[in-house]
Amino acid sequence: SQFHKRAECVVPLVTPPFALIDCTPESFIYACMTLGGLRTGVNGEVLTPDGTEIPGLYAVGRTAALFCGRGYAGSGISLADGTYFGRRAGRALAGMRS
Repeated sequence: SQFHKRAECVVPLVTPPFALIDCTPESFIYACMTLGGLRTGVNGEVLTPDGTEIPGLYAVGRTAALFCGRGYAGSGISLADGTYFGRRAGRALAGMRS
């Protein structure tokens, strides 16, 4: 729970070979993007670690998406994420108006 992961997903890495991602600014191509990190509901509602909705806070696109398989698939995927989930979030927000 310290890392907000299920126990079976947090295991020590003791057997080589090992791999890593170089996140230094000189070599990390994702330094200008967020690529995930925000947990959301089906309409883009940002959720706290315990799953509670944060009222009025929405995230779409790569802010709410994870890495794509073995590498970044390209800008078309980002546009699709932003368009599809942005529309869902927009509709949810429009329904909140009084």
